[in-house]
Amino acid sequence: MGLFYGVKMFSFLNRKKDTGAKEVTQKSASSARSSAWVSMLVKEPFSGAWQRNKELKKETSLSHYAAFSCISNISQDIAKLPFVFMRQSQGVDQHVDHEVLKMLRKPNLYQNHIQFKEVWISSKLLHGNAYVLKERHNGSVVGLHVLDPGLVKVLVTDQGDVYYELKTDKLAKVSTESVVVPAYDIIHDRFNCYYHPLIGLSPISFMAVSINQGLEIQNNSYTFFGNRAVPSGILTAPGAISDDTAGRLKKNWEENYSGDGSGKVAVLGDGLKFEPMGMTAVDSQLIEQLKLTAEMICSAYRVPTYVAGVSDKRPQADVEAIYLEYYQSALQYHIESLEVGLDDGLGFDGVTESIDIDIKNLMRMDTASRYKAHGEAVKGGWKKINEVRAEEGLLPVVGGDTPYLQQQNYSLEALSKRDAQDDPFGKKAGKPAPETPDDESEKAFLTSLIKEFKVNG
Repeated sequence: MGLFYGVKMFSFLNRKKDTGAKEVTQKSASSARSSAWVSMLVKEPFSGAWQRNKELKKETSLSHYAAFSCISNISQDIAKLPFVFMRQSQGVDQHVDHEVLKMLRKPNLYQNHIQFKEVWISSKLLHGNAYVLKERHNGSVVGLHVLDPGLVKVLVTDQGDVYYELKTDKLAKVSTESVVVPAYDIIHDRFNCYYHPLIGLSPISFMAVSINQGLEIQNNSYTFFGNRAVPSGILTAPGAISDDTAGRLKKNWEENYSGDGSGKVAVLGDGLKFEPMGMTAVDSQLIEQLKLTAEMICSAYRVPTYVAGVSDKRPQADVEAIYLEYYQSALQYHIESLEVGLDDGLGFDGVTESIDIDIKNLMRMDTASRYKAHGEAVKGGWKKINEVRAEEGLLPVVGGDTPYLQQQNYSLEALSKRDAQDDPFGKKAGKPAPETPDDESEKAFLTSLIKEFKVNG
């Protein structure tokens, strides 16, 4: 597979160190535009395929069911998880309300937060890069726009400063033919940066052979079964025939017994004989080959095959274990990259304050396991009853905001002090415990009962 890419280096003339990025962009937009070179990526399923017009296009790659399933599963599963704002208090991260959440729930006029995250992750998975333009008002970020990667160029100055050239994108309010913006106005999420730190590569770039093989199998299967599962063949005659006769027989056979005419009864005379040729679906192990290409694509996206629908074999029995494997292998990297990008882009340190994606719904256990975990947490005293009720969508109850433990539980410190005494249980060996007033009253009561029984008995 051939991979070609490039980032054009260009210089800003007469640039001062203390000049603002906005001013530099305005003064240098025309020169940058004329000298910038777009980063290119050509994917070849085999060496020389580009020259033969057989390079793999991203749109075509989505025709493979495994590629489509992997991209849609990852992007949609991340998209459905809500944004939360975390603030550290006494060393514990806690959910708090913040004005930035209002912007993230509706990042622009044409997308909600689910559509926004889906487009972000889809762009990254399909192109290796997601470019998010920050919309500002009076210096504050008031909106976010995921850009078309085909309309963005990465630019680097001789001093190592990074800029981005944007083409016209009316949804993102880029109305000019070309504009250069500094890096702080772009959130650039990328992965598989094997050849340049500013250029991400999609797994599709490395799976061109497998995807093309799968597509060829699908196309051949479509043609085969479109011909009613009747293979092509040869009409043979016992003797020599002229070219005109051969052409007439061929045309007649194709018109009457191929395509929609497959399966009709053919009446052959003059010793003509039809000999089928070409392998059947069983002979070529079509299903096994197609499954193999799908498994290879799943491995590139790190999606378990049973999640992508390629296999029905699940090594785990419970739902939580299944989604834990899926989260760790396919989702976690993209979720944390998105969180870091938003923290950096919106000015949060990511430690004391951060924008997170709440994965609680993704990791939700089945009902029986969930109730058992809740019971153990409340019984152990480290979770409040109202916290458990909130997780189950139930209203709080009076007295439910305090952790509870059974009375007979003692701290290790108290037990240690007790055991350090000469007689930890408060009784001296060989000496009966002194009678208490309650004991004396009980003894007198029993004596009176005995006397009354003797008199009346």
